[in-house]
Amino acid sequence: MMSEHTTLENLERAFRRVESGRGMPGVDGVTLETWRRDLPRRLEELGQDLARGTYRPLPLMACLTAGADGAPNPLFVPTVRDRTAQAAVVNVIEPSLEARFEEDPFPHRKTGCVRHAARRAGKLCREGFSRLVKADIASFFGSLDHGAILERLRDLVVDAAVVRLLGQMLRAEVYDGERLLGLERGIPRGTVLAPTLGKLFLDTLGETLSRRGWELIRYGHDLIVMAQRTGEAEDSLEISPEVLAQLEFDVDPEDPRVVEFWWEIEALGFLFPGDGLLSPFDRMPPPRTLLYRPPPFDLEGYPSMQARSGNSSDA
Repeated sequence: MMSEHTTLENLERAFRRVESGRGMPGVDGVTLETWRRDLPRRLEELGQDLARGTYRPLPLMACLTAGADGAPNPLFVPTVRDRTAQAAVVNVIEPSLEARFEEDPFPHRKTGCVRHAARRAGKLCREGFSRLVKADIASFFGSLDHGAILERLRDLVVDAAVVRLLGQMLRAEVYDGERLLGLERGIPRGTVLAPTLGKLFLDTLGETLSRRGWELIRYGHDLIVMAQRTGEAEDSLEISPEVLAQLEFDVDPEDPRVVEFWWEIEALGFLFPGDGLLSPFDRMPPPRTLLYRPPPFDLEGYPSMQARSGNSSDA
């Protein structure tokens, strides 16, 4: 598997994945356009570093963006080179993880899209699941334990070298504008790794709830648990933090709340009056506003850059 993600074909596919997501430069200031200008050389050097075990990520750039409610959310921006390396790994491990999900019978895994989640919530209501719990997973990406992440990956990814590389990516340093900080926990939000690894951990919660006859709908950082009989949804609140605690991340105790589905409530960004569903599906998400971006990072003397002294054209 290690050689597979270092192939030129996979690295080219990884860069296309990064390019399609656009995004700002990282701490080195190198834009997507600049990186593309000498793409063959850059991909060749990156592949060699990954294959030899000499790859070292640069610090993540810690930014703040405004969420839909205006509250500041942390966003950790890797360099284009490091995003490409992450995408190369994800390209290789994602199919095996998705195949593992497809083998299991739990339907909640197919509801990651908000539109699909809303439709599934309405369908479950018509089937008698009239009790609803909406919960926000507090600081989901930032609170996952690195040891738990890597242990779970060792069970699913056969190549130990890939797991070690993922550990290196998870533990990258962070530049906040004043100093370098070490990441002790979490999947940095904004990285290519975040969606795939986050989904892997919510999967365990879904399995547990499904076995008890509840239905889990998840989307982004939020989840909805639906139950048929009065009391079941409340009971799920007792098990959700328990299961999540085993994975070593937290549920916000103030947010989960049980409501009757036929009340006019808002969930998943849609209104559910009675058994209806009100909200245009073509509604555009609010633009992400950048609240803070650190000043330029002085890369001179940084170990990874000293090892890559031949890449002075990146500046």
